[in-house]
Amino acid sequence: MADPRIYRTPIDLPKAALLQINEATGRMYVVQNEDRPRVLAFNIGADGRLENKQIKFLPGTRTSAIAVDEYDWSYFFYQEGDQWKATHYDVTFAARTTIDLPVTNGLINTARFDVKHRRVYAAWTDLNIFNSTSQVVVIDDKQHQYLSTIDISEQMSGLVASTTLDDVRNVLWLSEPVSSIVFPIDTAQVSAKGAIPLLTDPQEPEGIAIQTSTGSMFVVAVVSGSEFEPTSSLNIYDTTRPGYPLIVAPLYISGIFRVLLMSEKILYLVGRGGVLPIELKSLQGQEEIKIKSSAYDGSGEQRPDHPVAVIDNVRNRIHLLNSDGEKGEIITLDFS
Repeated sequence: MADPRIYRTPIDLPKAALLQINEATGRMYVVQNEDRPRVLAFNIGADGRLENKQIKFLPGTRTSAIAVDEYDWSYFFYQEGDQWKATHYDVTFAARTTIDLPVTNGLINTARFDVKHRRVYAAWTDLNIFNSTSQVVVIDDKQHQYLSTIDISEQMSGLVASTTLDDVRNVLWLSEPVSSIVFPIDTAQVSAKGAIPLLTDPQEPEGIAIQTSTGSMFVVAVVSGSEFEPTSSLNIYDTTRPGYPLIVAPLYISGIFRVLLMSEKILYLVGRGGVLPIELKSLQGQEEIKIKSSAYDGSGEQRPDHPVAVIDNVRNRIHLLNSDGEKGEIITLDFS
């Protein structure tokens, strides 16, 4: 694998915490919830320049999830008092409608747009450590209104951390990484299909990725690691086979990686030091791509262990959000 070109694009959001991308258009959305919540939308040009910039001040106290369709129409999920709401914006960021959602408190921290069925799925958990409940709130994009709620677990020990929409199988996959459970949801029937446990290792997982891989294989990758044991174990499952068997025995990798991104051929582990590519076909690790940045080098009281990153498979790029409270930037690794 050739070394990527690395671009650094300054953004005027020093406390940004949320990054989303529309792979169809390459448009990115960065949200800062402190100091007047706002979103910055832009494209990054071939040389790393910020292009077509838009900024929009946001309602509520916390925007925690974004769902964007192929035309850059979007739903922003946020809390106003105890109530969770979703505001639908057009491509110019004009608000079209606001939807009251049937959940209060807790957290919505992930959402996906089902462009095939014109629905939006948002995962919510109530954060009750004694009797945690999680649901998927469904919005009908055709009518721009709340459609239904799907109960996915009555005893969850953590948050629904990631969603992946697989249009080939009409399934929405949700993961709960503390106990490594995958929740398939039939998007045609808008119903849950049960919970499937994955990781049996007692080590709590730190990151999870669910993605279509080479050919028709559907892969779930789980990474675990800790400060006391700075080695990540990588477990890869094939969800097309009964019982979700491990494709290989767990791979052990030096370092802590808590974000996983996947293309058709490469699995990217994002962590404190940078990005580690792993070829899925041979499961061979490449040399880690070091990112020299204050937010990723482990210094001070910043957040080096919890990077925020997205992948753009159309343009073969990875974008990392670097915000340390004083400055903000997007670090782009261009593999094209």
